[in-house]
Amino acid sequence: MPTDTFFNINEDKRERIIEAGIAEFSRNSFGDASISNIIEMAEIPRGSFYQYFDDLKDFYKYIISFIAERKIAFFNRSFSEMESLDTFEMIRELYRLGIKFAYENPRIAAIGNYFASESDDLKNEIYENFEDRSRQFFINIIDAGKANGDINQEVDSQTVARILYFINMSITDEFLDGVDLSNLEAADLDNYYDFIEKMLFILKHGIAE
Repeated sequence: MPTDTFFNINEDKRERIIEAGIAEFSRNSFGDASISNIIEMAEIPRGSFYQYFDDLKDFYKYIISFIAERKIAFFNRSFSEMESLDTFEMIRELYRLGIKFAYENPRIAAIGNYFASESDDLKNEIYENFEDRSRQFFINIIDAGKANGDINQEVDSQTVARILYFINMSITDEFLDGVDLSNLEAADLDNYYDFIEKMLFILKHGIAE
């Protein structure tokens, strides 16, 4: 992750470097990305790049982490507007918000598409930087549902949060794969929303007779 030097540079320069990373990784997988392109867009010397990051992977990890924080902040802003919803309605809206976030941030969605195709080793190495916080977001929802009487008290919050986390990753990646991210309005959202409804039905009612 970045050195202290990176966080000590002026904000405009730091944002320029982040913007260059988002631009490069939205057009290329990690393996095809180029430090040369990044430093050219950021207008910094190659030596400065290595003052801030160990290598391209270090920078990639930071960009993915930056995106994850941005997405969580997006959800948190909307979370306060959903206090009147029950737990399952809230989860439904969160999945819908995932598509809204992709629509409003097509380059970030493109990075997510490339990331989904990276090797498991690389993904696992990066997940550990932000997975705990993402799961905690779902744990908070489950715990609130228990307090409201929507969810069985005996349900393990961490297990359900883990399930929701991976479902979220999986169905969003599957939906966005092959979608024209510059024209999400033309995408077939009906199938996506129908899947969410079926998933929520199982989550709410279980599979036992």
